[in-house]
Amino acid sequence: MLSLSNKTTLLIFSCLVFLLTIVLWGANKGFDFTDESYYYIGYYFKIETNLSISFFHKIYLAFFGWMNLTIPELRILRALLMLSSIVFSSYSVAKYFSIKNKLELVAFASAFSFLSYAFYPNSISYNTFSSFFVSVLIGLVFQIKYTRHKLFMGGLIGFFSALLILNKFTNGLFLVVFALVFLTTERKKIYLFYTKKKKEFGGVFIAVILGSIIAIGFVFESITNVKESITELIKGVLMLEGHNLSSVITSYFYGLIHLVSNSKWLLLILTVTILILRNTPLKKSAAYVTALLLFLLFINGQSIIIPIGLYIPYFVFIVGLLLLKLFIEKSFLTKNTFFALFFIVAPFLVSFGTNNSPFIHFIFCGGLIGIGLFLLLINYSKSLKFLFVLFLLISLSMQVFSGFVIHPFRLNKNLLCQENKIENIPAFKGLSLDRETDQFISSVLELKDHPSKYIFTLTDLFAISLILDKQPYPFYWLNESNITNLSKVVSFEIDPEQLLIIIPEEQMLKSKTQEAFLKIGVNFTRDYSIIKSIKYRKATINFYAHNQTTTLSYK
Repeated sequence: MLSLSNKTTLLIFSCLVFLLTIVLWGANKGFDFTDESYYYIGYYFKIETNLSISFFHKIYLAFFGWMNLTIPELRILRALLMLSSIVFSSYSVAKYFSIKNKLELVAFASAFSFLSYAFYPNSISYNTFSSFFVSVLIGLVFQIKYTRHKLFMGGLIGFFSALLILNKFTNGLFLVVFALVFLTTERKKIYLFYTKKKKEFGGVFIAVILGSIIAIGFVFESITNVKESITELIKGVLMLEGHNLSSVITSYFYGLIHLVSNSKWLLLILTVTILILRNTPLKKSAAYVTALLLFLLFINGQSIIIPIGLYIPYFVFIVGLLLLKLFIEKSFLTKNTFFALFFIVAPFLVSFGTNNSPFIHFIFCGGLIGIGLFLLLINYSKSLKFLFVLFLLISLSMQVFSGFVIHPFRLNKNLLCQENKIENIPAFKGLSLDRETDQFISSVLELKDHPSKYIFTLTDLFAISLILDKQPYPFYWLNESNITNLSKVVSFEIDPEQLLIIIPEEQMLKSKTQEAFLKIGVNFTRDYSIIKSIKYRKATINFYAHNQTTTLSYK
């Protein structure tokens, strides 16, 4: 009969295999016309978005642009980057804390890294890059004390630190906090290293700086390109409306209110149960009661078929319970607990600079949550640890399956209904879509030979650029709410005859839309005509071409 330790290990690996299997199975199914196409267009046309506040397209192109990956291949690359980075960081942490069963921690953290598939696009984005660079950095810092090649390791730390900031400059907050946490816990060893090996210490410091400079040179083509990119960054930051500190604080506040209001009674019952039974012969019963109440808490929060966005906060409750028990039974401020709290908080630090709910955003760093939870769980008895792991992994698996397969982000059909294979579009080669989307693509392809070079469309139709293989202009996140920014992001004059404008009929009827186009010299009433209309997802999409454009006969 298997021991509890073996059962826990088997449970973790089973969950990991299940999650990896469904992600690989879904790598060629479905496509989000909005977020995912926005990311992929930059990779496909090898361009950076106008007025960018993130250089993630440049970073991707520097590393992987030569590969010319299709969408399914890009998704597999994302999974490989995610897993390799979290395996490295979790193994380094296991080594640092002298954890006997290192594979158990690695598998647990790897399973939690799949949280990022529970809600957001199945693609490489600036959020997934942030998670990747953060994980690699953590692994490098925890490994540096064990390696003889400290100068090389210091260079890598500088290289990935620079990439993390270039990917999103607000990630500097994470770097500062991580440095403070590590310097505080290792201050004696660092001071000893400084006093006994000053030359090597100085060499590591210089290596970090050189690594940062190399990263900047690797991403940008020239000094001129660096200056232009910084100018675009400043303009982009000044135009931000929702991505700022006040919106982050507001989302934290309302997230916490939602958290407490939905589960206050179950929280109270759990706390009282632990307090009353912790020092009685009923300890084991208390563990089972706690596990049952945790399951009720999960069911109370949301149905298992609802996407992860609304009930991910319940992981925060579990952390609270683990800390409460630690606080009651033993010394609370151990190094394990200190770093566990940091890993659990780290995703919230990375979420600064986004207007997403922090409880949604932190799924991108799910692997770090897994490391933090495991560091807390190793302080528990085998029976209670097994129960917590069982609950966490079952709920994790259901959430990922629900968000990834049953309710994929911004798709009308689940992945089981993506059966129509696309082979005649280079970017979509090997991709399977639902019948309605396939029919829409076939209708759009009738305009493949239109002589226009550029496409203007709102963000939710960006994928049309990939279908017709025409570059979007401007390449900027424009939707119905911020189309008035159009004149601010147009950076060069374009021949109107080279522009194919694709926009929903309902949106075009709005006065603010036509006013925005007039500011960039586009007069619909005088210069443009509808050459095609397609109904898609209960909307009529109109295709406008310049009256002077010589075209084929379109219906």
